[in-house]
Amino acid sequence: MIPTQRAQLVRADADDFTLTLQMLTREAMGAALPAALQSLVNLLDTHVRRLIGADQVDARLWRLWTQVEADLSHDWNVRKLAQLALMSEEHLRRLCHRHYQRSPMSYLTQLRMHRAGMLLRSTTSKIEDIAQRVGFSTVYAFSAAFKRWSSVPPSKFRQQTKTP
Repeated sequence: MIPTQRAQLVRADADDFTLTLQMLTREAMGAALPAALQSLVNLLDTHVRRLIGADQVDARLWRLWTQVEADLSHDWNVRKLAQLALMSEEHLRRLCHRHYQRSPMSYLTQLRMHRAGMLLRSTTSKIEDIAQRVGFSTVYAFSAAFKRWSSVPPSKFRQQTKTP
């Protein structure tokens, strides 16, 4: 038999959790884009971890990804990310797998795709410009990566998510 802990009642602000759950429900009932659903599930997981006190984010990761998000067009690799985070490449990999369940480069790609999706929805910029802004040297590489992430090409994503 596996020992279990008793449930404890704790004071917590569940507003972010509730809002994210509502957004997930709306997306599932509406467009149900796989990338959007996955992003919301990841965010919901983060809120749950915070509510139960299991989300101890390493401050170095927070600083790293804040700096990286400010310059997504940079030619990042694991070595550069580890140097920026002031840790070894292997330690960065371990922390990313522990906190994000993915490698540093996979997390970087997720950040780039989120930003690209936001730009596709909210601007009329050319797809080539968006590709460069999020770190892709060619529109072909960007389109292939975006389609893997969202299940649709960037142009179709833009059409499907345009606000009337």
